Amino acid sequence: MPADGAGVSRSDQAAYGVWGVSKIAFEALTRQRFALLGRWLAAEHVARWWHHDPAPDAIEHDFGPAADGAESAADFVVLDDGRPVGLIQYCLLRDYPEYFDELAGVAKVGAGTATIDYLIGESADTGRGLGTRMIRAFADHVWAAWPGTTEILVPVNLGNVASWRALLAAGFVHLGQAELDPDVPGDDRRHQLLLLRRPLTSGRPPSAPASPARSGTGSSAST
Repeated sequence: MPADGAGVSRSDQAAYGVWGVSKIAFEALTRQRFALLGRWLAAEHVARWWHHDPAPDAIEHDFGPAADGAESAADFVVLDDGRPVGLIQYCLLRDYPEYFDELAGVAKVGAGTATIDYLIGESADTGRGLGTRMIRAFADHVWAAWPGTTEILVPVNLGNVASWRALLAAGFVHLGQAELDPDVPGDDRRHQLLLLRRPLTSGRPPSAPASPARSGTGSSAST
């Protein structure tokens, strides 16, 4: 298990391997899944909100460091009854100072504030509650795996209704709206801010996080 508030190394991820509750499980993203991830990123319903180049070299550039444990964020393939259905990402905001500063301008954030980003890979899997189930299960995973995380703050573009509704259904509370740089150029700057705080019954209380690490990430979602 990773140290409180620290980034996640490949050995850390291997230590808990595939983790899950009910039918939802999480498998650390490896290069063996990069081709599948590229296909998901190229899908119209994902590309609408992620705006990520699905080419192999672009995926290697953006996801390779985390797969090697050289990035402070953590990427997981979401499994539904053993079937890969999506991607979910975790990071502490303080590990990405530019992003921390942007959100600190519109919400109260601290050393233990994390964020997540996620997608459902196949359009046939959308619209049936899968996004809510995987967010809820991953929140439980966060509380168990990263004791230094005190809350999860997720900004979602106002137009991505399915995404912020999935967060609400998973137990997040709506803090309000804020103007932030959109992930997709030309999109509305208005974002919904949603927050989930660590429950008192989630395990041992959070410890003091370690020092900040790397910088740079984004947020938004497709469900």
